[in-house]
Amino acid sequence: MEFVTGYRDHLIDFSELLFHWYRKYVTERGQGEGEAEGWCRRKECAVRKVPANGSLWTLHVIRNSRTALTVDNPAQQIHERFYNDEALTLRDLGKYISLINLEEEEEEELAVEHDHFIHIDYLLLLTDEDGFVMGLDFTLTNEAPLTATQLAIRAYDLLCQGITFPMCGCEPHRPRQLILGDEDIQRILKPMIVKLGVRSTRVVYQCSAPRKFTFRSTRVKACHVYGLSHFALCLSNSERCKAVLYCSEICQRLDWTKTPEDGSHQYWCQKLQEYMNHGGALAQFPFTFSPEVTSELFDRELFLTRNELNSGYWLQESLLVSGSRLDNQSDFDTDTTAAFRKERMNPYHPLKKEGAILLQDIPPEPANVKTPFVPELNILNKQSLKIHILEAQKQFEIRMVFWELAVLLPHVTFEIHFVGDNLPPEVDEQHFSLQRKDGQVCVVNPNICISEERTDRRNIRIKVCSKPYHMLQGPKADLVIGFNVGFGLSGTWLRSLPRLQSLRVPAFFTECSEYSCDIDNQTMSTAAGGSISQPIINPFRSPFRIIGIDNKLPWYSNAYLFHLVYKANPVMSRQQPPLTPLAASDPLSTHPEEILDSGRRKKDKKRNNLRRRK
Repeated sequence: MEFVTGYRDHLIDFSELLFHWYRKYVTERGQGEGEAEGWCRRKECAVRKVPANGSLWTLHVIRNSRTALTVDNPAQQIHERFYNDEALTLRDLGKYISLINLEEEEEEELAVEHDHFIHIDYLLLLTDEDGFVMGLDFTLTNEAPLTATQLAIRAYDLLCQGITFPMCGCEPHRPRQLILGDEDIQRILKPMIVKLGVRSTRVVYQCSAPRKFTFRSTRVKACHVYGLSHFALCLSNSERCKAVLYCSEICQRLDWTKTPEDGSHQYWCQKLQEYMNHGGALAQFPFTFSPEVTSELFDRELFLTRNELNSGYWLQESLLVSGSRLDNQSDFDTDTTAAFRKERMNPYHPLKKEGAILLQDIPPEPANVKTPFVPELNILNKQSLKIHILEAQKQFEIRMVFWELAVLLPHVTFEIHFVGDNLPPEVDEQHFSLQRKDGQVCVVNPNICISEERTDRRNIRIKVCSKPYHMLQGPKADLVIGFNVGFGLSGTWLRSLPRLQSLRVPAFFTECSEYSCDIDNQTMSTAAGGSISQPIINPFRSPFRIIGIDNKLPWYSNAYLFHLVYKANPVMSRQQPPLTPLAASDPLSTHPEEILDSGRRKKDKKRNNLRRRK
């Protein structure tokens, strides 16, 4: 079996959901007038059978008159390149499209200059009173602009589809009222929606964008075999482990009869059942919000919005707040860059009350720092520590949090290398430092001298390498770490793991589930002949449950912790002399008189050597 839960960007799941829903909508509606009319009559009958409730929906009619885009070789882009992870996560879109300002160029000139350009004229967005998306549609610029009547017909079709197959994944239901975002369309559409049992409010919504916007992606499930979302069909759990979702008995039978090499459910079923039983232990957190964030129906966007978590690290958790991955300007162009924007609040302030829960059991005098997970390093006696972080794209985006190392271990000089071919190529071989200045953590360019006034002497040196780890050149690291590594999902690990085996560096990794740890163990055995240690629950794991699209397994970011167990080096084992039975036995079992006799013989031998030299 293969699950990608916990590794893919939320935006990719969101984009795929939009794509599948819209494709189903367009395919069912048809392109011809006769097909559209027949579909509309069938939908009207289906809508009348849907139960009504007292909800209030909004139809936003958003006009785009400024921006268009061009796609070079659109057939190749759409089928081969445009629909991939890099494009869907909005990284380096210049490879795929070019944006055009319509206010500066006329559309007739665009048609001559560009072989193919796309202009989305209207976006129709249907949301409920909480901002959850029920459906969407858009119109492209034609030779003649669409009339208000044509837009009203498109809006009516979208309303019918949103009622019977809501995109957000909730149960089909009819709203009590519909607010329209365009006065002309509202006048035409009002008598049409009365037939559906929906009233049109007299107040016309004038805003060009939703008041609130969120998306309940947690309830939109899909079949594990075919990937079809549940707004297209009904899904059910596997009978024994209750962990995997299928759309039919045929899919379940196909998954069960696969070979173990192909990920047969028959091979994994007992293990998946054990993983499901450990979900309660993973959900044990001391926070007041623990029941909400560990639930199978956890709504991440609603939690972040309600608690105003919209700055700092939280930028990477939400789809609705633009994070550093969308910024085109690099923060290496200036001498210093603050970790968080000054106009925004402290990112941890909304959860300040949770700090008292975590700190209530701290003793008056802190105990000695222990490092049970990294016994080889002996951190307390280290003056410097070089750490390599592998496949570190997400960690690089939140690099400011690594300043906590300088706070926890102020006597250690840290040097951190972010390594991975998924890092931005423009920062390859970049060097910079983290420092605290004027109470804020800043990125400092080492080539630019800054005033030492109000600057903390502590700093963390950082280097970036946008290459796979097996291609990294330089001194050996003291420690190698990785977060949610997923050995089985990337081919680069098949070459990086043998490199780690040859270096025999202490290497510690986290994973988001026990299933992932099992796959990592198999990959380590195949790639380097070693294994991984017994995974333990990471006490510093994320409390946010990651909702699986095609499964119900308990997933949490950095849920489990383990280290690599390297296979024995045959060269070193041949060089070491075999242990005698006495040396191999327990030293405490040796008789005290034998130990004294051994000591006397050593002293006598030393005296004889000194006399000979004289």
